[in-house]
Amino acid sequence: MQFSPFIVYLILFYALWIAWVSWIYPLMQTLGTVTLTYALANIATRLLLWVIPVFLYRRFIDHVNPVTY
Repeated sequence: MQFSPFIVYLILFYALWIAWVSWIYPLMQTLGTVTLTYALANIATRLLLWVIPVFLYRRFIDHVNPVTY
């Protein structure tokens, strides 16, 4: 197993999460923190930044089926 793709993944993840917390999340709060739009935007963002990259990494870097893994 090579560690360089994993290091790149970690760096990109943390960079995107810092951008999210610093710039995007404050703008999203203008939607109102108790609205359905805010909840859906939060869920979508977490899927895009947390779940989907892991599935892509498992599929294309580790060459395993991420659902059965």
